[in-house]
Amino acid sequence: MALIYPKDRADAQVLAKELLEAAGEERRFEVRTTTDGPVGLAFDVSDDLADKVLNSGDGRQRVEAPAEAEVTAQGTSADAGADGSGADAKSADGSSQPPTKASRSTSRSSRS
Repeated sequence: MALIYPKDRADAQVLAKELLEAAGEERRFEVRTTTDGPVGLAFDVSDDLADKVLNSGDGRQRVEAPAEAEVTAQGTSADAGADGSGADAKSADGSSQPPTKASRSTSRSSRS
């Protein structure tokens, strides 16, 4: 897999069109976007699609996508505790938050 970073927003539109045309109807699902890079957008595509679209000297940056497991906003499942309960989960800034419990108010008011 490869990540392709467009030069700018206008190039992102052109690149998206080129990638979708190269993929064809049966492989359109393989053209994915991600919020990454200097423009805030990158295309995550298979190597053969990247090879079809990219030309040397076109100013677009191609990076090999890491083969790691995808990480969610909360981190991997290992961060959420072995049982998946999330008891040991940490927030995105790395701080640990204690579990919260819902409480019921013990005062009762009468309504007439």
